[in-house]
Amino acid sequence: MLRLRQASTEYDDEYPTCEETYAELRIYHEDLDPSIISRRLGLTPTKAQKKGEIQNPYGRHPRTAPISGWFLSSREVISSRDCRRHIDWLLEQLAGKAKFLQELRDDGCITDINVYWVSKSGQGGPMIWSSSLSLLADIGADLGFSIYFYGDDDQPQRDRNESVVPHIHNEEKRDKRGNKG
Repeated sequence: MLRLRQASTEYDDEYPTCEETYAELRIYHEDLDPSIISRRLGLTPTKAQKKGEIQNPYGRHPRTAPISGWFLSSREVISSRDCRRHIDWLLEQLAGKAKFLQELRDDGCITDINVYWVSKSGQGGPMIWSSSLSLLADIGADLGFSIYFYGDDDQPQRDRNESVVPHIHNEEKRDKRGNKG
């Protein structure tokens, strides 16, 4: 098990300001073969898609996958409202796999971890330990948050099953400071 140096706080599985949370590793590429990712990572994805596949073909709103992707989610594995536990579970799954993740990025893949977080009260928010941030940096994974607030009808304001594709910059390369290069 991966040991993370924790700050002055411990996990709080009943995180009082959170209604629901989970974390998801997302790997995207135009020509991604999800089976290769599974084999190289030694992990089974929660979901995978190939560009052009029909998603939810029998649902009310079938759609075509705009890009290929491989996804590993903590949603059905971790039952905690503390996003740190979800992020740390993903980091445990990725231990020793930094080199392969870098190879994917070198081949043009986008790799990130996205945290879905629904506020219970509109106050307070997620906390991330610096040790987790350090491990995320070590594997080269960006961390993003999709944060939602309950509306008048007590439903999150976005369907949590809706797939989100990160913005992809194909037109120009930029360095770490955002300069064109």
